[in-house]
Amino acid sequence: MRPRTAIAAVVSSVVVVAVLVVVVSNLTVQSSSSSPSSSSFLSSLFFLSSNKPHAAVSEDGAEQSLVGVDDSVKLLEARDVVQAMNKIVSEVNERVETIQQEINMLADRQEKLIKANIQGNVIEHANEVVNPPPREEGEIQQHATNLPTPPQQQKRTIADATHKSFGANDRVEENIDYDNPNESNHKPFSHRQDEMPHEIPENIEALRERANSMNKDQTIMNKHLCPWISQVADNAVVIVVMVHNRLSYFAEFLNSLKDIQNIEKSFLVISQDVFSDDIDRLLDSVDFMCFIRIFYPGSLQLNPNQFPGADPNDCPRDINMEDALKIGCNNARTPDHFKHYRYSVALMRSNNDSAPSVYVWEARYTVIKHHWFWKLNFVFDKQSFNQMPIIKSHTGLKLLVEEDHYLAPDSLYMLLKTREKAQQEKLSHGLLVLGDYRAGKGLFLGDRVNRMPWFSSHHNMGMALDRDLFEKIKSCSHLFCEFDDYNWDWSLNYLSTKQCFGPQILYALVMHGQRIQHVGACSGTHTRRAACNDAVTISRVKKLFSENTGAMFPPNVNIVNVRSTQPRVKPGFGGWGDKRDIDLCKSFVTN
Repeated sequence: MRPRTAIAAVVSSVVVVAVLVVVVSNLTVQSSSSSPSSSSFLSSLFFLSSNKPHAAVSEDGAEQSLVGVDDSVKLLEARDVVQAMNKIVSEVNERVETIQQEINMLADRQEKLIKANIQGNVIEHANEVVNPPPREEGEIQQHATNLPTPPQQQKRTIADATHKSFGANDRVEENIDYDNPNESNHKPFSHRQDEMPHEIPENIEALRERANSMNKDQTIMNKHLCPWISQVADNAVVIVVMVHNRLSYFAEFLNSLKDIQNIEKSFLVISQDVFSDDIDRLLDSVDFMCFIRIFYPGSLQLNPNQFPGADPNDCPRDINMEDALKIGCNNARTPDHFKHYRYSVALMRSNNDSAPSVYVWEARYTVIKHHWFWKLNFVFDKQSFNQMPIIKSHTGLKLLVEEDHYLAPDSLYMLLKTREKAQQEKLSHGLLVLGDYRAGKGLFLGDRVNRMPWFSSHHNMGMALDRDLFEKIKSCSHLFCEFDDYNWDWSLNYLSTKQCFGPQILYALVMHGQRIQHVGACSGTHTRRAACNDAVTISRVKKLFSENTGAMFPPNVNIVNVRSTQPRVKPGFGGWGDKRDIDLCKSFVTN
């Protein structure tokens, strides 16, 4: 039924009821005069239904029985009728208000869809930055702060280049029970005002072109520091860091690299998903190692009003599928297994009502899994047309880290030493891990490495892997991309349960003396602590490494088999039911 038809029907019902109430009220007044005829007439209007013939009333008020009439049939009193009718009117009024609210909601949604009128656009090949479809008049235009490509800046220290300082941060605690992913604790999608995406840049095409050039040219910075770059040795560790926009953390990460022994023999790949002047200035100050910058083309910054960013025509998060199909939103047929949709919110700008600013919710989380898998394929896959020529033949370790990690001075030493020891002892393993989230709180055993099943929530930072393991992950990429979980680590954990790494689960060699620390807990994806101070966290990490300097750089490594949590098959945390996400993820992989 259309909204106007529904309103007309309800209004008609109200009018009829109102007329009846007026009639009954008038008749009630008449009945109070004790007129037998009027009282009898009123009583004859409203009688209880019966499967038997009804009683008739004579003019003098005496009841007369018809043939087959049951004397037990009782007539309603006029006052009772009035009260009943008043109750019906009240209920009808409440229903009218409810229907009107529903109609207003649908009208608002329809208005947004008309203004937006943008269809989802899956990137045909994620290794290229796609241009958006041409906009018709009346569709969303891209407005916001201009972010021009900055000129080369004078070299400065990392500390000087960092404009943001650490301080107390008030956050809302948000914890997820990873062992029990169910509807009650499924809270992956929340947001904070201070982490909303950047304004939509006016020079979006220039940024896309810059990203394309960056991925194609792969310019080596500080090339004079790495004359060996034409053939990266297998005993050199390639460090791959995923960078968003948390500048202060990233600056501390780079400072920790600067203190690592033999860092000049390593090579850094910086995989970004945000362009900013501050990041450019910070990287201009890096003068201690060679590095290359690449840029994830599915970035929210490059796709602000279209998939894989937030399309205004995406379905509301909690709408049911029937209603989603009625309003025709993009992903109506593909919610996750919690029946939630990949949701975004379009807020109208005050200065231009025709150009809404899109705030990203679920897209802000799904982009992390996309970015992680894209850069993994970019740096490993020899068959990819966008592969990195300088490390094409490199079969050594690639260390995967993030912008809010802090590394110990002997991190590279321990990776190479542990790998050598495992090869000597012919120990099967997949990953080398610089630390365990549960470590670092007790005795720092610098020479001990634990061999244990890899478990996502314990061992997902500072992971080093070689090409052999990558090929196994690649062979099961369809499972990784189809698993309904927006977390890359839990998706990798799922592969371990599917024998993607051979007849046994994925094993890891984990440093007992933790060589990596996560310093971004104050504003992490899953944990936001109400009382958290970044400066205190950084200071504590530096103190931990300083106090255990004597246990670092051990001459020998002792590998110990440890029983630990076994990965098991269980449903994911959702957020990954949209077919567009699945298809985009699969497009990163070359056959």
